[in-house]
Amino acid sequence: MRGKGGKYKPPWWLEELEAQKLEIIKLHHRIQEAKRRGLAIEDLVQQHMTLKAAYAQNLRAESTRSFRDFCSLQTKENVWSLTNRLLKESTARRPPTTLKINNKFTADNYETATALLNHFYPPDLPDTDPRHHELTAHLDDTLDTNDEPPFTSEEVLEHLSLMNPNKAPGTELEKAINKKGLSKESIEEIKTPIALDETVVEYTECILEACNKIIPIIKRKQMPKAAKWWNAELKEKKDEMIRIRRRIKNAHPKRKNHVIQQYLIAKEEYTRNIERASTKSWKELCTKEEKETIWQRTYRILKVCTNREEDKLLRDQNGELLSTKESAVLLAKTFYPDDNSNTDTEEQTEIREKVKRIYYSD
Repeated sequence: MRGKGGKYKPPWWLEELEAQKLEIIKLHHRIQEAKRRGLAIEDLVQQHMTLKAAYAQNLRAESTRSFRDFCSLQTKENVWSLTNRLLKESTARRPPTTLKINNKFTADNYETATALLNHFYPPDLPDTDPRHHELTAHLDDTLDTNDEPPFTSEEVLEHLSLMNPNKAPGTELEKAINKKGLSKESIEEIKTPIALDETVVEYTECILEACNKIIPIIKRKQMPKAAKWWNAELKEKKDEMIRIRRRIKNAHPKRKNHVIQQYLIAKEEYTRNIERASTKSWKELCTKEEKETIWQRTYRILKVCTNREEDKLLRDQNGELLSTKESAVLLAKTFYPDDNSNTDTEEQTEIREKVKRIYYSD
């Protein structure tokens, strides 16, 4: 049975299942469109989950019914003899390691690998050109080329000066090299391998010394200390809550609500244990009697640790710094300016007169 697009559909596929499938797809498209528009999708998601559950249930029921009918069908051969006959008559599949070369298939992995190597990397045929013989004869000879001219001191100093001292050794490397006494002349005077190794070690030490001075060292990240009331039981509850939360994503649709309920219960219990442990620790701290009470200790720590900042003073229109009283007056006049009756409207003038009559009549 072929469906649209040339795909085979099972014989138990019904138009009802096709209609349910199309309805689920349309509802999925509506949810995506609502997300793009920023609309609420809770009702659509709930409807989508309900339709998917019904579709899955009908799918399983129809496939199970069709399989039962097939198994109960009695003909000249039963279901198992039919299956065995089809398997016996079907052509054997070639192993995935075979490869067709010259109208023949390879038998194992070794023959396949050998055929691929011979195809992409054929053996080197005997030389037939005199030029090939000449190249082969001189294959192991050292190249006859001129050495590159050595770097001059001016070139080295120029490139060192161009290096950014904030990102590379720069002049610090030059200072370290001079401190070790390394120079072009001292390197040219090296005669033994031991002296050469010692020079390499000294030069490496110069580079490390310069890099340690210029390049900042990455400090180890300090992990925040756990609270004093934190214990192994709280850590176990936290790990359990995280484990259940991860199971929600991979849960079966039928069990998803149950897993979510388990997560909410674990989260509530974890939160309740945190509150209980922190409250217990605070009560123990408050009831602990020492030379100073809890509030004296708190005020002493705040007094020592915090920096007292004086009140910020304001400046007038001329830029002169005002005193404390002048700053307060400026703030009061800015936010609560003097009442000017010359700018009142008719309604404000009428209200002002009524207020005066009421005030002076009392």
